[in-house]
Order: sequence, then structure tokens, then C-alpha cells
Amino acid sequence: YVDLQITSSPSLQKKLNDFLGKRAGRIEAITPGIDLGRFKEGCRERKEMDPIRGGASLVVGTVARLAKQKALHVLLEAVPSLLNMEPSTRILIAGEGPMRRSLERQAAKLKVEHAITFLGYQSDMVPFLRVMDVLVLPSEHEGFGIALIEAMALKVPVVATRVVGAVDAVEDGETGLLVPYGDAAALSSAILGIWRRPELKRKLVQNASQFVHLKCGRELMTARIESVYTALGAGR
Repeated sequence: YVDLQITSSPSLQKKLNDFLGKRAGRIEAITPGIDLGRFKEGCRERKEMDPIRGGASLVVGTVARLAKQKALHVLLEAVPSLLNMEPSTRILIAGEGPMRRSLERQAAKLKVEHAITFLGYQSDMVPFLRVMDVLVLPSEHEGFGIALIEAMALKVPVVATRVVGAVDAVEDGETGLLVPYGDAAALSSAILGIWRRPELKRKLVQNASQFVHLKCGRELMTARIESVYTALGAGR
């Protein structure tokens, strides 16, 4: 028997409650917090960032472990459509993992490898987030989606899938856009929708920045964890 379980999102909390039923015990949802000081908005067009953009008019990026759960194959499936609408589109994939070779083979098969840069592991993702026009997280599930709130803190619009965890980080049409899992056409449409509609982008980044600064600071996360442990220790 476990006295307390802490999950990273309300949707994951519900999933655990449904799965465990009467065995669930006490489950608390405490969303992750980030060091907001690291993500102060800065100039996203600094000259030193130009080589990363590579002259692209649209830079779409993701920050993720290259693993099955992250479903980056769906992002690659969306690339031909993006290139058809904007030939100078560039895709940045930051992260490392067991799916890298498979993704590289997929890019070659789709004949889009010229538009994709695999950045590998990066100890500091902030410079790469800053040059992105849209951050995409096409995962099949998430705990919460730290990459999403990091991008939001930098006023980079986000597109994610309507799955556990991500739905807690992104409010569709308000702080970002959500698409069905596995739907490459919907993914490319959402990306292009943000790129083509400046008023939508302004709305999303403004709302997302407010959300992150009000709800996702690490101090708030720490205070909530301390509160539940204090209550547990007091027998409440």
C-alpha cells in the first residue's frame, strides 16, 4: 500500500485512478516547474543564430528523446506537405535516442533529408528553441511535456497531440494547438495555420506566456510538493 503517489498531470492522475480503482489510494497531480529565469524572452533573430536557421523562412523544431513514444515519424510524414507549401522550411530535431537511425532512413525514403537537421543531444536547448517558429511534440503520450512549457516561456507557439499529459500543458486554440495523434496532415495544417496567421500566433504566445509564468514556475511546484508531504506527515 502506498500512502501517496504524485503524478505530473491531472490527465495522468485520472488514468492511474481509473486503472487502479479501489487500490489507487491518494494520488496528487503536481505539474512540473521550470526555472523561468533561464527562459526570459530574448532576441530570437541574433546573428549568431542565423546558421541554425540556415536561411529558412519557416523553422519547425522539436525537443525530444528519439524514442517510439515521441512519435517523431509523424513529424517526418508531415514534412513533404510543409515543403510543398514553403520550400525553404527547415526541421530541427534536438535530442538523441534509439530511433535516430530509423528516422534518418525515413527522411531519406521521403526525400526530405535536405530539410532536416538532427542536432543530437544538446546540454542547453534554449538557443535552439529561440530560433524556432513553431515547436512540435507529436507524442503518443506524455507525462506533461516539459519541452512545451519551455517553448511557451520563450514565446514560441506550440503544436502537440491530444493525448494524456499534453492536454494539460496545452489548451487547444488558447495556449497552443492540439491535433489527433498520428495525423500528419492535421499536424502540417496546424503548423502552417500558425505560420500564416500572425494574429493567431500572437494570441497563442501571449496566453501561453501568461500560463507558464503563473502556473509553471519551479517555486510553485516545490511549494505544492512540500505542502502535500507536510499534510501527509501530519496525518491529514
